[in-house]
Amino acid sequence: MSVRTLLLVALCGNFSAGCSSASDQRSGLHLTLQKASPLTVDQLKLTISRSDGEMLARLVDTATKANAEQLRLLVWLADSWTDTELTVTVEGWQDGSLVARAENKATAPQHALTAVTLTLRLACNDDCSADGDRQCFTDGLRRCVRNAQGCLVWTSATPCPDATPFCSLGHCAASCENECQAGTQRCNDERSFSRCAQYDSDDCLDLSPPISCGADERCRPSDGQCVLDCSDGKCACQAGDTQPCADVGRCSGGQRQCEAGTFGACRWTVGPAVESCNGADDDCDTQIDEPSDLVAPNCDKQAGVCQGAVKRCGGAAGWLTCDAAVYAATAKAAGLTYEAEETLCDGKDNDCDGQTDEHASCCKPSCVGKACGQDDGCGNPCQTGSCPTNASCQAGKCTCDFVACGASCCAASDICVASQCESCAGTAGWELIGGGPLRLGGTNVWTSHPSLALDGSNPVVALTEAPTATAESVVKVARMQNGKWTQWAAFDVVPNQGASLATLAASGKGLLLAWIEDDKIYVRRHENGSWKDLGVASGNLHPSVASRFDLRADANDNPLLAFSGRPGTGVELNIYVVRHTNGTWQQLGGALSATTTATSSAFSPLLTLDGSGNPVVAWREASPFAADVNKVMIRVYKQNMWQSHAADGASAGGLHMNGYAWLPDPSFSSLLLFTSEMASAGQRQQLHLLAWQGASYKPLVGPFANNSNGWHTFVGMVLQKKDGTRLLSWVEQESKDDYRYTAHIYSQSGTAAPQRLAQGNPLPATAGSSSTPRLMLDSCERLWAAWHQDGATYVWRYTWP
Repeated sequence: MSVRTLLLVALCGNFSAGCSSASDQRSGLHLTLQKASPLTVDQLKLTISRSDGEMLARLVDTATKANAEQLRLLVWLADSWTDTELTVTVEGWQDGSLVARAENKATAPQHALTAVTLTLRLACNDDCSADGDRQCFTDGLRRCVRNAQGCLVWTSATPCPDATPFCSLGHCAASCENECQAGTQRCNDERSFSRCAQYDSDDCLDLSPPISCGADERCRPSDGQCVLDCSDGKCACQAGDTQPCADVGRCSGGQRQCEAGTFGACRWTVGPAVESCNGADDDCDTQIDEPSDLVAPNCDKQAGVCQGAVKRCGGAAGWLTCDAAVYAATAKAAGLTYEAEETLCDGKDNDCDGQTDEHASCCKPSCVGKACGQDDGCGNPCQTGSCPTNASCQAGKCTCDFVACGASCCAASDICVASQCESCAGTAGWELIGGGPLRLGGTNVWTSHPSLALDGSNPVVALTEAPTATAESVVKVARMQNGKWTQWAAFDVVPNQGASLATLAASGKGLLLAWIEDDKIYVRRHENGSWKDLGVASGNLHPSVASRFDLRADANDNPLLAFSGRPGTGVELNIYVVRHTNGTWQQLGGALSATTTATSSAFSPLLTLDGSGNPVVAWREASPFAADVNKVMIRVYKQNMWQSHAADGASAGGLHMNGYAWLPDPSFSSLLLFTSEMASAGQRQQLHLLAWQGASYKPLVGPFANNSNGWHTFVGMVLQKKDGTRLLSWVEQESKDDYRYTAHIYSQSGTAAPQRLAQGNPLPATAGSSSTPRLMLDSCERLWAAWHQDGATYVWRYTWP
């Protein structure tokens, strides 16, 4: 940048005198300099600069001229300085220090004078940026103004008015606003910053008053942090500088980076590793295989006096195999003696082979009073001795005599359930559980249609109960604890709308319960100690109260429900299957019976899962209904649709099928159907066991019935024990014109005729209105049966002889 001396053509002696006029052919600036406040200076420096960096300067260095109240200067300019914007600056100096300053812009036309006025003000360290700026401070608003010396300063904070009491972002408002993001910082200038937090009485975030950086720091604008000021060569290195490192051990390709004005730790391309026994400097500390950094593995021998012996590092050869010297040194350190072949009789295992004093002259074994497997005194386990209950000593080990269960041995009549021994002992035959009929609401209430399940090892019964035989029923659940029935839950969703067909089902997440009430099926699950409402499963369909539905959990423990229902008045019953997933009930594939018409109906669905976890549903269907011909239909749900099964359309060929039960294996390669059918019109119904073996149904047993005078027979259930014994339940009408029914429970094996489980006959002395017995096998394979008779519910248990 070149500097040329300013040609001062006219300089008035005082501010009151006039200056001579300029020639018409000259270009120049007519400067008028005045003071904003009393100032004392001993020099004035006048500078005129162009945008291209060219600058003209001149000192006015007499105190008289510098301290005049007003001064006029006439400056002549060359033509090359005309018609372009010029910056005119005047600085006031006192004793070698800048104390005041004035600046203005001007453009000098060619061959003309331009008047320029400059106001000399104190050179300030301004508190704020511009006159009129506003800022929130604590709970008030302050403004940027010039003081008497012409410097920019903040006024005192003025509280906001009541209508707009919150100050944010430089204005008063009805509600506060965040000025910044919590925890961030912002530079005010190179030497100070503000932090974002809550500084006043409102809940909004504000910037703090300026906080000064340290003496050797500057504020970094990118994040508002104070960092070391490395300008003017104050630091050993500058940000971004790097320095290579010399390789050490396995570490190579290192580089140091400038951090806080000095080079930091070396950052390696190939860095240090855990020191290992290999003759190399793995951790780059200039030392090789230092013992303090190594974890020595155990020697092969650890018994007896060799306990704690560790291998030695052999450098590049790795860990060395322990020799006699290593074992001897380990034993000596513990005050013991190592021998390659034991000869001492000191009660120690000197050769570290796991035996003590095995020399013939050293040891006299004895197992007197010792437990099975205990050391005989010579390092050998006792082959005889005491064992826990239900265990005996075999080959030096206690072995359970009957059933091993966790850490215990069960008795001969016990089973293992959840790592606990459970007794299956009991008197053979029937036992009335609870000592009498199950009535939760008192001795005269009317109960009906019980259902059975297990809560762990505790039996649970769900039933409906009403004050009288004609009153509306509610659902109640009872659990057997300590030999007594205790009410567990009670449900009455729609008052004055009777509940019916309470049904229980096992689930990994907790027992499932469903019932019909107000033409809807409601479902609950006992989960985490309480009954959770799963909503209405039947949706807008109307379930049949005359046909049982079926409830169970699928392979993912989602509730499945199959029911017989109709979509509206005048439409015959169809079969629907729904599943509860993601908090809602969804139909699986729509209605199942393709043949259901105004003259046909579908009843009594049963659910199971095949070996692949696919839902399988069976139901009995009369089509057409007027023909009284019923068949059992079967469908499996695969690939998001219901598919027919080979065992579809089963019956014994009769009429009026009053019920059925099934016993499929997981693969459905075999299937047992238990039906009650009428051989021909006007005849009594008989029972049939039909077996399907992958091709067709064949009679296995039947027809048969208990009562030759009976008319209607209703099938209940069929179960099978592990030994193949089948358990059957049904009810029979006492005579053609007598609407009393008697419950029956039989066992059957192979192709033999069913036999009544008569030992300790559980049936009441007088036949009455009975429901078909619901059956259940517990973990001991004892048979549980529940049914209602004349308004009372009975729960019996059969223990096998």
